[in-house]
Amino acid sequence: MLTFVLMGLISIGFLISLYFTLVYLDISIPLVDSVANFCRLDTRQCQKVLETESSHLFGMGNFILGLFYYGVLLIYLILPASVAWVFFILIVMMCWSVVILSLYLAYELVYILKIPCRLCFISHGINVAIALLILFA
Repeated sequence: MLTFVLMGLISIGFLISLYFTLVYLDISIPLVDSVANFCRLDTRQCQKVLETESSHLFGMGNFILGLFYYGVLLIYLILPASVAWVFFILIVMMCWSVVILSLYLAYELVYILKIPCRLCFISHGINVAIALLILFA
């Protein structure tokens, strides 16, 4: 059951990262517009968030790194238990590193950019939930 919850959270995180990638690349599809309506932000404000210096780590957009991160987590969850345990510590360290980065990015959104990006906050919450739940998977 816990694995399915984690897979759901990971899938949502992946989709959020994919959405931000589409916005960053200025690819307009109806899904992008409907998500922007949910956020009550227009894509220009999303673009502003995505173009900040802190939205890039190691020369790549955090949203691209998010696609990689959620992909790695999904692969980890479908590995047989006899193999997955070898990567457990590395996965836990990666998850908590992402949580620390998420806390910093949430601070930056609220206090520096002053942009109430709901989708960003949902993503940060998902990252915390994944880090907690991965300990018990």
